[in-house]
Amino acid sequence: PKLLGEDSRDEASLVGFVRKIGSRQKPSAVTAALAALRDRPDAVDGLPSVKVPTLAIVGEHDVVTPPLTAARIAAHVPGCELVHIPRAGHLSNVENPGAFNQAVTAFMKKLM
Repeated sequence: PKLLGEDSRDEASLVGFVRKIGSRQKPSAVTAALAALRDRPDAVDGLPSVKVPTLAIVGEHDVVTPPLTAARIAAHVPGCELVHIPRAGHLSNVENPGAFNQAVTAFMKKLM
């Protein structure tokens, strides 16, 4: 439930899609991924050294990486652009693909 925003949790087809993806994962892979997330070092100190164009995307209802957390991370990356995706939680590319794709496309066009 924490991966999807409030609006998305009411969409049975979307919930089913996300559950289907999750159910295909091996339990050992999920355990290893969760341990890696738990044990990863804080990367904030290295963010100011990022020298490439950076786009940070966050769903407006993301509770895994809330908008304020995403803003704090983006603030440490020089020139980082932060985009909030409406009506989305942590899986903004799945929950609101139109807004997500528009944000990525606009960012990429600026690089050309």
